[in-house]
Amino acid sequence: MKKILTNKYFIALAVFFALLLFSKSSGIFRLISQFKEIKQLKEQKSYYDKEIENTKKLIKSLEYDTAVLEKYAREKYFMKKDNEDVFVIIRDDNRNKEK
Repeated sequence: MKKILTNKYFIALAVFFALLLFSKSSGIFRLISQFKEIKQLKEQKSYYDKEIENTKKLIKSLEYDTAVLEKYAREKYFMKKDNEDVFVIIRDDNRNKEK
């Protein structure tokens, strides 16, 4: 065992692998962080794919159903009919947290 540990080729290979393992350009820590980032980006991609599908469904329903279009306009843009009044209630969450 001592003969292997003192062999100059073994020491050179050990130093080489240590440099590869911990170097900044291709280190193991960088690889781990890149794998985590890839996982996070895949989760974001799936979230946005679901949002795109929901938006496509909403667009399709807005194109063909006037009742849905009217409801959407009233909720999102506070539109009203001529004989109506619209009251907008804004919830102040900061005030509730202070109490």
